[in-house]
Amino acid sequence: MDQVPKQLQPQQLAGLQALSRQLISQLELKQQLADLQQPQQENQGLENELPQVDQELLDFLENGCVGLHCVDSNGIILWANQAELDLLGYNAQEYIGHHIAEFYPEQEVIEDILARLTAKETLKNYEARLLCKDGSIRHVLINSNALWKNGKFVHTRCFTRDITEWKRIQEERDRFFDLSIDLLCIAGFDGYFKRLSPSFTSTLGYTEAELTSTTFFRASDCQPSTGRPGWSSSSAR
Repeated sequence: MDQVPKQLQPQQLAGLQALSRQLISQLELKQQLADLQQPQQENQGLENELPQVDQELLDFLENGCVGLHCVDSNGIILWANQAELDLLGYNAQEYIGHHIAEFYPEQEVIEDILARLTAKETLKNYEARLLCKDGSIRHVLINSNALWKNGKFVHTRCFTRDITEWKRIQEERDRFFDLSIDLLCIAGFDGYFKRLSPSFTSTLGYTEAELTSTTFFRASDCQPSTGRPGWSSSSAR
């Protein structure tokens, strides 16, 4: 067998070069098409995921454990989730589509809320009372602001948190303080009274302001002790 490489003729060399260029062009074209198809595939994947994301967001709003509702610029309830309906005992038809003021026993409170939201304020932990279907009252904290588009009030975004049980405990504590004949107080580590029962002032003769504005520590109470009752470090020699 002839092991000597054959010398290509100029025409053969030109043909091989042309074929190589065509092959390279085809490979480059395939790569360009692949690069174009990848974003399309990624976008298609995102489009396929969007309905699932929308469904999950809707489920989060509808079935979350905190009450939510939206009110338009006229005070009409546009939407409320199940937690809010359960909190007050209404069904959707009895709540949605009604004016929000129907569910506030104090009209001045809802008027103040709507006025603040219309003035583009954000409400944080605004305490209010709401009227339940059975006539009972729920104490709530409201966190709300409004969605605005092109300077126009669209609707509120309101979170309603039930604090009825906390208010009940607070009222029981207040009643216990107010009616007790014993001297009751709440004191801080800073040495000041935070709260005093009325029996404190009636027994000691000081006003509540006088007692809460003065520390109940004495300077001698803060001196190091020698371990012997009635002795301070300055007297032990």
